[in-house]
Amino acid sequence: MNPILAMLKENNISDEQINEIFQALTQNPLAAMTTISQLGLPQDKLQALIAQIMQNPALIKEAVDELGLDFAKVEAAKEQLQK
Repeated sequence: MNPILAMLKENNISDEQINEIFQALTQNPLAAMTTISQLGLPQDKLQALIAQIMQNPALIKEAVDELGLDFAKVEAAKEQLQK
């Protein structure tokens, strides 16, 4: 399982919330960071999760594939993160 998805599931984040997060990540990555910060994750887990997302955008693609979401939007989101 994708490490981002695994971390979210370990912290009892629902599948519905996970789908919402990845849809947000594909549409507006910066807004998604706000959504992620509001999940109530412990600070150390939150920092680790955000670091993974920022440092390895390929994990977003893997998670999106695993969730069956639209990858074309991921590419656009990745470009926004790199700006």
